[in-house]
Amino acid sequence: MVKQSKVSKIVILVIGTLVQIYFSFPWIRGEEHTYIGLTYLLTVFREDATKVITREFPLSLELGANQGAFVMQFTLVVGLLVISQILCLIATIGGMTGFRFKKCTVIPSVIGMGLMYITGNIVSAGDVVIGNLNILGGLTYYYPFLCIVATGLLHLTIRILESWNEAAIFAQKEREAKKERKRRLRFPGHYSRLFYQLLWKDLRYRWKDMAFLFLSAFLTVLFLFLGIGIYQKFSISYGEDTAVLGLGLVEIIRDFLVATAFVGLFLVSSTLSFYQKRKLASAGVIKTLGIRSQALFLSGIGELFVCFLAACIAAWAAGSVLLFLICQGISKWIPDTEASGKAGISVYLGTLAGIIVIAMFAYGVAYEMRGSYRSTDTRSRVASWEPLPGKSAAAVAAGFTVLGVILLYFYQQRRMAESLILVCGILVCVVIVFKNMWGILFRRKQADMEEFLSRLTNQYRLRYRFRTITRYLSLLMAIHVFFLAVFAVKFISSFSSEKPEDLYPYDYVFLANSQDDLYFNRLKEECEAEIYSFPMVRATTLDNTEMPDSFNEIVIQQGQNIGISETTYRALKELAGESWEDLDLDYGGNKIHVVYQQDQSSRAKPLDWFQWTKKPYIHIGQGLMAHNIYTRRETYPPREIISEERGALIGAFRQGKYENLIVFSDAYFNSVKDSWKTTDFLTGESVSPDEAVQGETIHEWPTRLCLVNVPEEYRERAEKILTAFRKDHAFDEQFDPLVKSAYDSGEEMHQREMERQMEMIVNGTILLMLLAGGTLLIHMKIRMDMPEMRKDYHFLATFGMDKEERICLEKREISRYVWIPLALAGGVSVVLTGLIWKLRLYEMSDIVNYIKYGILVWGGYVILQILNMKWMQKSIVRELETNGYRREDEQRQRG
Repeated sequence: MVKQSKVSKIVILVIGTLVQIYFSFPWIRGEEHTYIGLTYLLTVFREDATKVITREFPLSLELGANQGAFVMQFTLVVGLLVISQILCLIATIGGMTGFRFKKCTVIPSVIGMGLMYITGNIVSAGDVVIGNLNILGGLTYYYPFLCIVATGLLHLTIRILESWNEAAIFAQKEREAKKERKRRLRFPGHYSRLFYQLLWKDLRYRWKDMAFLFLSAFLTVLFLFLGIGIYQKFSISYGEDTAVLGLGLVEIIRDFLVATAFVGLFLVSSTLSFYQKRKLASAGVIKTLGIRSQALFLSGIGELFVCFLAACIAAWAAGSVLLFLICQGISKWIPDTEASGKAGISVYLGTLAGIIVIAMFAYGVAYEMRGSYRSTDTRSRVASWEPLPGKSAAAVAAGFTVLGVILLYFYQQRRMAESLILVCGILVCVVIVFKNMWGILFRRKQADMEEFLSRLTNQYRLRYRFRTITRYLSLLMAIHVFFLAVFAVKFISSFSSEKPEDLYPYDYVFLANSQDDLYFNRLKEECEAEIYSFPMVRATTLDNTEMPDSFNEIVIQQGQNIGISETTYRALKELAGESWEDLDLDYGGNKIHVVYQQDQSSRAKPLDWFQWTKKPYIHIGQGLMAHNIYTRRETYPPREIISEERGALIGAFRQGKYENLIVFSDAYFNSVKDSWKTTDFLTGESVSPDEAVQGETIHEWPTRLCLVNVPEEYRERAEKILTAFRKDHAFDEQFDPLVKSAYDSGEEMHQREMERQMEMIVNGTILLMLLAGGTLLIHMKIRMDMPEMRKDYHFLATFGMDKEERICLEKREISRYVWIPLALAGGVSVVLTGLIWKLRLYEMSDIVNYIKYGILVWGGYVILQILNMKWMQKSIVRELETNGYRREDEQRQRG
């Protein structure tokens, strides 16, 4: 029995009364009488049901043999509605009195489903026999469905009111319990100054732990600040007219921010977990002295808040100076770029939001450690061995191996466009597989205890701090992968790719039509131009944005490319001095060959981003702003890419994002080259010759690809003609500011040179940041382990271990943080780099040229890691073997 409040009873009474009034409405309207459900059943009881239906609904006679089924079904519908009415009445009474009639709340739902099924059969019978003829009339037909709504409304109201009452009772009990607890635990006064001095002394004792947490937050905020700041300062150069520093800078900074967030999550989570673990022992002592849980919790939160706030302020200060120096350096190195070097308010807000999200995630990861505060004996928790993965480790490793292979499969496809999110997913899979396989190995070693104990000195710390060490090894591996396989690829490819002047074989490229002979005659007469003209069509894909779009949306930024015939392709290859092969294209235009107009340093991009499709949707003609989304496959038929290559047959003007060459068979090309005459330029639908009006229903898109070479002394005059040409083709340029009707190779060459310089500078800066971050992380981890290492190796020395063997163990303690992550990262980086070569369609000469520069970058990175390791080994061994033990002996004697 549920006790209801007066308000609940009134609401239930009102809703229940309205439902009963609704059920009492005369909804069955026949030819002679009107009925409610109950009176209809009484009439059927007194007379034959078939006679009643025949008299009241004469059209039912046209059902013929189906009339009997119709009569039975309709009578059953009315009977179910009457039962629902009775159950609603019982439910109303029960809701007011507090008695629950569970069956009264379940049965109407079953009845509702039955009504929908039966009524659907009635309509189906009518449709089949008499063709959409409404036998019962509109009200009679729709009434059962509305009854379902009314019944559901009543029972939903009762349920909600019951839940509210139960929640109110529970809340009242909670308030009373809290009030009683507060009364029992009332603290009449404040903590003395001694208590705060104790907290301050505890914090000073753990200042190194706090410093490590501060450093991790500082590095994360600093990298976020520099990434967002560089993007903000230089992305303004990516404009409609210049396109300088366009796609390259956006892609670089976006990937860097993703990598920074990924590494920052690992870094802050690891250091915060370590900080919480080191705090457990002192927290247990303080709690034993009588501190309240809330005060202990608030003191811990206060420490973390001050630490992260100080890290943000310090990172903002350091980042502002570094950003200013970077901007000034880039402005001097590339004079055409301008940047003040001062970060805007969005940079500070962006980094603040980023570190808040990372800190909250890290705090959630460290939650398991905070659970130990409930026990006063926390020192045993700190000293316990960290557990190995459970019995399901093999299954988990196998599952994530399969997932990693799937992610690699997607990564090697152009439609994923070298996605850094996939790289992060692959790294997560490698980390989980590595952790579980290593755990399985340790578990097998522990099974043979005699052999395990004989090697315990070599493996003790690995087993003792298994999860912590695995976490740091994985973090270092991720940093190495980002260096070797992500940003090093961008940096090295900028050096190894073709020179900008080799990317633009012609001085000017015009996308013209039949009305432009005047301009080319002027080029010949006034500039002594050499002109190559080929037929072309605009080949437009559905989507040229990386953001996912809904099926029912029309993407404004569509991919505009150049469609040519196979004959034209062969001619362009011959002009470029390259050999060609038969492409085996079909007559229907379903199979295509693609020439991506870009260099090796540009990210591989698909022709069509629409819902990550494998087959691009290609429309012959310019972008359509009002096409029918339901006939999209007819307007933009999907094509199969049977072969592809990378090159600059006419010029890499938009680096593979636009103006790629799409090769069709000669037969198909000839069938569509004049289709602009019969295609509505807004909807893509066919237009009859009478309706085809130039500028109103049809528009002649570019139909001629004109490649022009002009002697140096006539360039200025040729540029004026090109400017006039572009003004005359303003309509063709309105679809996208990056797609022009004519291109100047000199201007594009200069812009590409600037883009490449900027890419090398920014990527080089990012590589230095990753190198510094990885180096500091190793130092930070070793310094965090120093107190335990000092005790462990002092113990070994006390029990007689030889000094040389002890030093060997100490060096191995450090070297594992270099060799294991490098080995893991090396394997992953080789696979990812090979996939990038495949994606960017590298030839063997490109790979050899890449490796020449790659050896310098990769080799330099590995050598620096080794030198850092040797220096740390020397300093740690000196500290442990000389000063460390001596200090502990002195402290023990004083004690």
